[in-house]
Amino acid sequence: MEAAVVTGAGQGLGRAIAQRLAESGSSVLIADVNEEAARQTASELPSAEAFELDVRDPEACRGAASRAQELGRLTVWVNNAGVLVPEAEAWTHSTEALERMIAVNLNGVVHGSLAAVEAMRGTGGKILNVTSMMAIDDPYPNIAVYGASKRAAHAFSVSLRQELEHAGLPIEVKILCPDRIATALCFDNVNESEEELRAHGGLLEPDEVAQAAMALLDGDRKQAIIVGGRIERRVPTEMIPTYRKARGVYHRIRRLARSEQ
Repeated sequence: MEAAVVTGAGQGLGRAIAQRLAESGSSVLIADVNEEAARQTASELPSAEAFELDVRDPEACRGAASRAQELGRLTVWVNNAGVLVPEAEAWTHSTEALERMIAVNLNGVVHGSLAAVEAMRGTGGKILNVTSMMAIDDPYPNIAVYGASKRAAHAFSVSLRQELEHAGLPIEVKILCPDRIATALCFDNVNESEEELRAHGGLLEPDEVAQAAMALLDGDRKQAIIVGGRIERRVPTEMIPTYRKARGVYHRIRRLARSEQ
């Protein structure tokens, strides 16, 4: 049997991806810092096991890889775990909050990816790193460190992919860049209400992003950018510059509208 690891799989997008992997026949290690949430998710899937994991700990990531290899041949590792603090100017956040975003959103991707490489280098596999629209989009205020952590994780992923190709190792690195997703991570931390977010038409559902993740894992594409509220609106790579400009205009108009209220 093939095995997969999904970090941050206790809820939200990670849970949705884990469910699709389990339904496809993989034995899935539900890795999450919240062990209770991991156990709840694992109990609802056909072939899954909970694993308490703090992605900030490289040794713990290697432990997750070892446990997954006991479940089957490790073929997929999804680095999905991420954190966001309530939107505000960067200088108003505590040092602890800022460092936590860097440690989870960037270092967690690094530690998970390297643990996966170590486990897969002899048998091959795929690493899927979930970054964000912030990884390729023009940034906007109040998410400076979050945006920086996601952009850095994206750069790491691209470079790691090139290193693996140069080394001739049979491991693919794929990157998923979704827009805002209808999860607690979003609703608890952004400055707009759920109603406002949905009214803008740019809120994605976890299951449609999980669908895009599976399509990315199964296909030849190296990256998928999920925009708005529909998978059909994925942005082709050659259209990214145009999309960035349009996205920047949208955010400038939104900020002006707020300032005049």
